[in-house]
This record gives sequence, C-alpha cells and structure tokens, in this order.
Amino acid sequence: MAEQTELEHPTRLPSQQQQPESNATAFPGFTIQHVNNCCFSSWYSHFSQCTFKSIVIQPLPETFIDYLNADGIYLPSEVNHAPLAEYDVDSDTSSEVNQDVSDTEEDTPNPSFPTLEAHIISSITRLGGRIFPKLNWSSPKDAAWITFATTLQCTTPADIFLLLKSSDFIAHDLSHAYEECVDFEPGHDQDRPKEFELVLREWFDLAPSMQFRCFVHHGDLVGMCQRDSGNYFEFLKLNRNTIELDLCRFFDSKISGKFPDPSCKNIWLMDFNPFGPTTDALLYTWQEILESTESKLRIVESTAEAEHHAKSNFSHNRLPKEVFDLSNNASIHEFSERFKQGLLHAQFDKVSPER
Repeated sequence: MAEQTELEHPTRLPSQQQQPESNATAFPGFTIQHVNNCCFSSWYSHFSQCTFKSIVIQPLPETFIDYLNADGIYLPSEVNHAPLAEYDVDSDTSSEVNQDVSDTEEDTPNPSFPTLEAHIISSITRLGGRIFPKLNWSSPKDAAWITFATTLQCTTPADIFLLLKSSDFIAHDLSHAYEECVDFEPGHDQDRPKEFELVLREWFDLAPSMQFRCFVHHGDLVGMCQRDSGNYFEFLKLNRNTIELDLCRFFDSKISGKFPDPSCKNIWLMDFNPFGPTTDALLYTWQEILESTESKLRIVESTAEAEHHAKSNFSHNRLPKEVFDLSNNASIHEFSERFKQGLLHAQFDKVSPER
C-alpha cells in the first residue's frame, strides 16, 4: 500500500484561490521570498528521494510566456526540433533554454517553439513516456476536463500546451503569484517572477483514496485528512491507525528531519502548499487547525458525509470563451465532437499553404 501526501506549509500563497472562512482567523503574512522559496525547483532537490522523478526546463522563453498569456486556445505550429539545454534537478546541474526566435515568428498567429518542443519530447522519453506538467508552483489540474481522458497525463508537447493554455491556476502563476504578499508593490518589477520554469513530472496512476493532505504549523504536524473529501472509502476506517502512523513517521523522517535516506517505499511527497485560508482545509476548519495540538487522521466516515462534502472540482473556474461558443447548448457527445473539430480546424489553419 502506497500513500501520497501533500503538505500545507507556511511558505507561499497558492495558485488556487479560496474564500477565507473567517476574518477573525489570523495567519502569518507571506513575503515574496516565501513564495519564491516554494517554487518547485527550490524544494525538489531536498526531497527528490521521496517524490516523483522530475525534469525542470528553465528559464522558459518570454515568447512562450506571451503565448500562454494570449487570449484564445490554439496550439503552436509543428516545427523541426533542435537541441535545448536543460535544468535537470536529478543531476543538480542547470543551464539556460535557447530563447532565439525568428523575427517572423512573432508575426504569425500560431507561434512555433522548436527548441522547447524538442526538449519536452526528450524529457518525456526520459521520464517513461508519460508525464504531468506544472509551472513554478501550480499544475493545471483545473483544466483536466478539457483533455479526452480528463487527466493531467501528457505524452506530447501539444498535450502540455493545451492544459497550460486552459488553466486558471497557470494564469495565476504567470500574473498574480505575488499579489497577496505583504511586501508586494505593483509596478516595482514585482508583478511576476523574473523567470518561469516548466516542470515535467513522471506519471503514475495514483489512487485518489490514498492521497492525504497534512498540515504543518510552527514545524509541527497538526492535522491530516484524506484529499478526496467527496467520497467514502470503507477501507480507510479499517486502516486509519496504520495510515496515521505511516504519515507521522514520514513527516518526522523525511520532512521535519530532512536527513538523506534513499529508502522511501511507502509514501511519496506530492507537493508543498501554503498554510493559510486560501488553501482548502478539506475536513477541517482553519480555526481547528490553528488550535490543534495533535495530529489525528480525519477521513470521511460514511456515504452520507461524503455526499455532504461532494462538489464538482474547480467548477468555479472560468471556461474559455471558445468552449462556450462550441457548446451552444449541445449534448456532451455533440460538444465533444465540436471541440475535436475545432482543434482539427485550428491545426489545418496552421499548415495550410494558403494562409
């Protein structure tokens, strides 16, 4: 049995916004440095033995950032591939991505990123052929619905670009990562990070029932709960004590202690998230977490409780205008066919010699 855990840690603001539960609940202020400290490449090397193998491409070309920020969903043109330097956190070496772009590329409606695409293809191969992407802080999990498999699994650059272009979480990383920091001053070169990175993480088919969120306050583990709060899993009740003990041991040995240990067989670290009201407290309230002095695993105790917590993940996120235009009150099947045709039409527009 393998568990996956993500930690809520007082180091940065999240890319997914949640309304605070109470104005009376006080949290420590975040600074821009706190946010930068939780950038993926800042923590991965310290915990690489107990998380997924990953490759970081940095810095991303500014033309690619402009493409992600541009309105509309369209994929870059297919191009010849060229070598690209990489930042591979497994080998603790870094180098820059070639940012050379032709003068005509900026004038075309469908830009081309040959060196970036070539390196993505190479990295996907090195990671086993299947990956999931993220930028400095966030993965585009709010956009998983737009893929045919409704997951973040990617096997080509086009899969990655479609997810990144469709995600509000990615848009937040690009333009709003520092806005809630106490030292943020608009217009003082603080509107965005100086560099962006594309993280490609090895794909595993993880069981949602075995993913847990842990809360760390002042260096102490003060709460744990199942990540999928909208479903009841009977076996979690039967194994609650064992799972709770495993999570506590994992925190003590891998997170709190931070000492090297290559043997990490039962639990994988998924990510670090901020300790604050903008992060979903799931089966807790934030007031409970702040007042907690012991870490007890909370799970959904019944089907009735699961129905109470059930909600459509990320339903509050905006849908691209093109999706609304394609839907036009169609059935799910009709919408799917229209969406496929829309993508095919976009690809035809890019390669047609008459354009």
